[in-house]
Amino acid sequence: MATRRRPNPPPPLLTAAVGPLVLIGLAALGVLPLTTALYVAVGALSTADPSRTSPH
Repeated sequence: MATRRRPNPPPPLLTAAVGPLVLIGLAALGVLPLTTALYVAVGALSTADPSRTSPH
């Protein structure tokens, strides 16, 4: 029987998925306000994907 391997996500994709969850978790613990966590998460998402940067 053949076993299937789970594909590994590329690091920017993993960062974009885990980063906002960590920030929202910190907000739930009271480390920072939720609005700050959400704004930082949106900023992290826009910088994690190199295709979203403007060409120079």
